[in-house]
Amino acid sequence: MGLNKRRRGNTKISPKDNYIQFPFKVINGIAYKELNHAAKGLLPQMYGKARYRHNNPDTYEFVFEFSYREAKRFGYSSSTFYKTITELREMGFIDRVRQGGSHGEYKATSLFQLAKRWELFGTDKFVESDQEVLNDYAQKRPVYG
Repeated sequence: MGLNKRRRGNTKISPKDNYIQFPFKVINGIAYKELNHAAKGLLPQMYGKARYRHNNPDTYEFVFEFSYREAKRFGYSSSTFYKTITELREMGFIDRVRQGGSHGEYKATSLFQLAKRWELFGTDKFVESDQEVLNDYAQKRPVYG
């Protein structure tokens, strides 16, 4: 009984953090149905990282990081995580805002944001690349020195 009390007393998670909002519109979309199982498992994690809220217009502007180390905690190998991120980008669910890796003297994780390009998947208006977002962020990023 003492252990249970201790566990209850140490929980610092608010009720808002116990769930994520994942829209039915995404689940019922053509693009989501074509994702592989690894991508379907990672996408809700991305929505959670972005703190998605259906009534918040800034949700798609929120930039978040998702590292290989974090993906490993969820059970993804490096190669599976790479393929999954690539698939989510190609299908229009996320945009890469900053490429991770070594940048001079420091290492950086990739930065992402949720995208709505998946809504146009299967139409002539669908744009597969997120290069425009990457370039926009590169022009705005602070100079490290």
